Amino acid sequence: MFGSPRFQFVRSLLVTLLMACATLAHAVVAEEAAPAPDEIVRVVAHDILELIQGYQTEDARESASYYDSVDATMSEFIDYRAIARAVMARYWADASSEQQERFVTVFREGLVRTYARALLEFEQEEVAVLPLLPEHLRGNRALVRMEITGGNGRVYPLQYSMGLGDDGVWRVRNVIVDGGNLGLTYRNQ
Repeated sequence: MFGSPRFQFVRSLLVTLLMACATLAHAVVAEEAAPAPDEIVRVVAHDILELIQGYQTEDARESASYYDSVDATMSEFIDYRAIARAVMARYWADASSEQQERFVTVFREGLVRTYARALLEFEQEEVAVLPLLPEHLRGNRALVRMEITGGNGRVYPLQYSMGLGDDGVWRVRNVIVDGGNLGLTYRNQ
């Protein structure tokens, strides 16, 4: 009975089914173990600081590769579409999909260039991502706080408003730098 071809087939089928279930369970656990919003900020901040180190020359401001590298690093971290939609506010719905996409592209390029230039000029001594407090995590929204200590010793507080995307990844939707709300600043222009 245990040596019969039918038993061997059923046994192989069960083993295959168990392996598939184990693989699926591992995938579900891996999805649930997606990085927390503060960990994403910590990793991207580290990556950006490393990137800046490689471009500490006068030519960096004119280097397309520098801006492309900053954009690539930020692309998975920032929800440009959500920010652009918030900046356009009530005008977003009136715009055609082509106009919306064009605005997102222009907004992204301008934000990346401004951010990339500021990174080269700012002399930071220390960057610290503060612990994510329970009151800063509400469903699919999170507030991640960071402090940057400048070369002059002044501490600049940053707050990243983040949203959990449909893909399970946390992305920035707004930034408040030293009390200045980036989204509101752009919207009011």
